[in-house]
Amino acid sequence: MCETLVREYSELFGIRYAILRVFSVYGERLNKQILFDLSNKMTCPTLDEVTVFGTGNESRDFIHVKDVAQAIERVSSIDEYSIVNVANGEQVYISEIVNLLVKYLRCKKEINYTGVLNSGDPINWQADISRLTSMKYKQSIDLEQGLFDYCNWFLSQVRG
Repeated sequence: MCETLVREYSELFGIRYAILRVFSVYGERLNKQILFDLSNKMTCPTLDEVTVFGTGNESRDFIHVKDVAQAIERVSSIDEYSIVNVANGEQVYISEIVNLLVKYLRCKKEINYTGVLNSGDPINWQADISRLTSMKYKQSIDLEQGLFDYCNWFLSQVRG
């Protein structure tokens, strides 16, 4: 509905617009959401195990904040109205995120998935980024490097 309102306002008043549908953003200094929550649990000295909501088979389309900035730059350089999905066009399973965090945080705790899903939450997300790639967007930080950098930041700044 909001996208329709923006388009109609643009048509009425001749204002250029860009709508960015940004997917699962992560990066250093993120102090909420799944990465922060799991990192806290994995490094908390009073917890013996890590409980993860869901089954681990849920997926999201993660994008590093530096790649979001690149996408914004690409979209702002075009001279047309646009609605653009900002992601990497890849499904990343939550279990993969958990495994990488375990590795980079050197977590020795037992990992338990609740198996419970929130009603209404999508199980799998993967963006169609063909519009973004047509603007010469190319991922610059892959997931492993991004999570490695995030964990180093977390360990030095939060658990320091």
